[in-house]
Amino acid sequence: MAGVQIGDRHTNEWGLHWIDFTITAPQAQTMTIEIPGRDGVLDLTASLGDRVRFNNRTLEFTFVLHDKDMKKWHNVYSEISNFCHGKVMDIIPDTDIGYFWNGRCSCTSTKEDGVHSTIVITVDAAPYKRGVVSTDEEWLWDPFNLDTGVIQNLGDIAFENKVTIKAIGYGTTSQIRITCSKEMKVQFLGITYDLKKGEQYLKDIILSEGDNTLVFTCDGSGIVSIGFREESL
Repeated sequence: MAGVQIGDRHTNEWGLHWIDFTITAPQAQTMTIEIPGRDGVLDLTASLGDRVRFNNRTLEFTFVLHDKDMKKWHNVYSEISNFCHGKVMDIIPDTDIGYFWNGRCSCTSTKEDGVHSTIVITVDAAPYKRGVVSTDEEWLWDPFNLDTGVIQNLGDIAFENKVTIKAIGYGTTSQIRITCSKEMKVQFLGITYDLKKGEQYLKDIILSEGDNTLVFTCDGSGIVSIGFREESL
């Protein structure tokens, strides 16, 4: 029975039957100026950054509980509320297991009649869903989408002196995580950056949508990992 993973619990554990899912489109953060004597408005949204930014969106999951009595309804509703109401949780629908949403949950319920009730879990979520697997983590078969997925194994890449790595950006990645086995250098868009041993984030390395080339160099043998998650509306 299809359901929803909320944090480390699944709605099937409470006997919930998933019957409806509503998801709003996130509102774009726009900037417009009205100019007297000009038709329409001047749209300056592109001046805010390298891409359009979005506000949060609302996810609403509706479930039916066949409780058969008032006592069971009280117990299940209280248990779910104690678990997630008012808390920020990761949400993974069974229908889209390659991604997770993250947001603050709220829980409401109505006792419809003597045999069943309705429970609604609403999430004030970030605009983008994110891949459950980072590019520097072990690739997983189960959540992979054969129609749209792209496999990127960018963890623990061993090389001698120099290696060229292709990374596919999704247009929303703000930063990548680079982990090095030793001090080395990386060249990106014609600029060379020094890397220390261990994990680091370089604010100037932002992947663009599509193919990105990073060239790593070091003295002798080295191991490097590049970590980021796919993001999608």
